[in-house]
Amino acid sequence: MEPLEKAIRSALDKGNAADSTFREKVYRSAFSALERALASPNIPESTIAVRRTGLQEIITRVESEHRRAAATPGASQTPPPVELSANDRPGDGDPDFRARREPIAPAPRPDAPADEASSFPSSPRVDPSQSERLDEYRIDADLDESTVVGETRAVRRQRRPFAWLLILATVVALAAVAAWWTLGSGLLVPQAERDGAVPNPSPVQDDESFDPAGQTGSSAAPTPLGRARNDPNAVVLFSPEEPGGVTTPGDAVAEVVGEGEQALLRIRSGASGSAVAFNVPQAVLQQLAGRRAVFVVSAQAEEGRPTQISVSCSFGELGDCGRQRYDVTIEQADYIFDVDMPAVQPGADGTITIVSDVSSSGKAVDIYGIRVSVD
Repeated sequence: MEPLEKAIRSALDKGNAADSTFREKVYRSAFSALERALASPNIPESTIAVRRTGLQEIITRVESEHRRAAATPGASQTPPPVELSANDRPGDGDPDFRARREPIAPAPRPDAPADEASSFPSSPRVDPSQSERLDEYRIDADLDESTVVGETRAVRRQRRPFAWLLILATVVALAAVAAWWTLGSGLLVPQAERDGAVPNPSPVQDDESFDPAGQTGSSAAPTPLGRARNDPNAVVLFSPEEPGGVTTPGDAVAEVVGEGEQALLRIRSGASGSAVAFNVPQAVLQQLAGRRAVFVVSAQAEEGRPTQISVSCSFGELGDCGRQRYDVTIEQADYIFDVDMPAVQPGADGTITIVSDVSSSGKAVDIYGIRVSVD
């Protein structure tokens, strides 16, 4: 049973359904509720015609049942046919009703007598001025918009799965893009593998002889020059514990802070931007000739004053390393650069120069050590 038919029958059950006048009130209330619901601009014309025709068929069927019941033996009297006066039919003075599409009267049902189907009015629409009188028995309360346009809303509900599918597809696409970006950016790669400063060196080490006799104050035996940048056998070019070989031209300043393992060299380039120079012994350059040298500068900015440093070097006949820039934070870190040394013999010592603040703002940087190894 359709919701609209159920509402009509429920309204009839609330009163004397054997009374044709009462049934007429119910039918008029049904048409009144239908017209109010169909007045929404969101309902297409095709739906309006279908709902009007459907309501006529329902009323014809319900009225036929009541007439047949009244005509059975034992009935006190046959209720007169329900007729509508001319005033209750669609008024010529109501432009809203004239503008609407007139519904097509349905054909008589096979189970209804021909005289009953022909005698019932086709579309008893109601004048809006009679709405209060037609709602005398609260019949209209069961015929709300959700009832009369239930089929239209059902169609809308059927369309909702497609909207959910579109939302789901969008979410899946966004998740795929996020996964692709995460894999491409290297966020899941371990820190050791995504260190792009220099290629990761081979774990294999070659034993070589190296004579550090050229270093100031050194009397140690020949030491093998390691390959890995963190190799303990890498040659130390500078250590705060032995600050020899440091030059401070102009207004540059270099001072050792702390003692023992806590010692560091704090350098400050000054307003002129003068670089602090660190000596590279000729004996070390001889061992680096014809090979790829990896230099490591261990540094840290002053507390609360991160800075950008520049590193340059001059190795005489072996060339230079260009100019390297690094952003130094308040955490100690290694800043690495590599140089392909030509296969020539150096004629003198070389130097590595560091500017503590490229902006010449007077910021200092702490140097914990400089070392070199071969790759």
